[in-house]
Amino acid sequence: MPTLERIHIGNHLQVVNHEATIKTNCTPVIFIHGLVNNIYYVDDHYFEFFGQIGPVYSVPLPGHFPSVYDESDDPLTFDRLIELTILTIKKLIGEQQEYLLVGHSSGSLVSMEIALRDPSNVKGMILQGGAASGLEHGGAIELMQTFALKKFGGLTKLMLKLSTMNRLFHHIGMAEIFSSKDYRSKYDFDALESQYLPAMQSLDGDVVVLYLKLLAEVDITDALTGIDCPCLFLTGKDDPYISVEDNLKLSNVVQKGSLCVVDDCGHWPMYEQPETFQSAVQSWWRDACVSVE
Repeated sequence: MPTLERIHIGNHLQVVNHEATIKTNCTPVIFIHGLVNNIYYVDDHYFEFFGQIGPVYSVPLPGHFPSVYDESDDPLTFDRLIELTILTIKKLIGEQQEYLLVGHSSGSLVSMEIALRDPSNVKGMILQGGAASGLEHGGAIELMQTFALKKFGGLTKLMLKLSTMNRLFHHIGMAEIFSSKDYRSKYDFDALESQYLPAMQSLDGDVVVLYLKLLAEVDITDALTGIDCPCLFLTGKDDPYISVEDNLKLSNVVQKGSLCVVDDCGHWPMYEQPETFQSAVQSWWRDACVSVE
């Protein structure tokens, strides 16, 4: 059963959800969620599934509820975001422990930057719906970023509030993320939403505006050739935010990249097509990571 761990770094609080079983001779798995989401998007099923690899930690983007980022004397920048996330990981598993990164959406961008800064310890990466740039393309999130950049942050916060007000509004907001019309029949989304939606409702709108503005200036495309760990890019064929072609380019740029395109799937492969996702991860981990040990 996952448990919460509170980590204080300076004036900042990082709250991590993790499976607390102590294991030896294994690889810790670090989940990093996307913008607007939170540590509760990893449910018991995926704690168990990835627990076959090692202890599982769902690590927050700084400032995303229930974590707290104090900007009073330490403004949040992309560099500080990465630094704080790496510090959190090290406090959880130790300075020299290898680990597997699993990023989703903006969490994939963060994961790739972590791999560039901590190359000797990142054993591999699984990246879902990620891009090398934080400039959004498509859907409501692009509109939210546009408002934030044009100093209409109030409209960004209104969109966030409406999309998380209750389950009905949340389903309307999430409709663009999923491609499969029967996605709710393939996973227990009621239980999943009960887990992550309350934290999403508590997310500070000012934090979202800040992230949308700072990520818009980030593009690590030219640095990706420096990533030399195995990378699995998992992309929904109908992802509204990043195309298959863009993910193919990413998988070709990194030194050990591979691409899995998931049919009848949008932005959230691990939940929209769980069987395909799990099969792809198991094959990739066995062939790309375990074989090199």
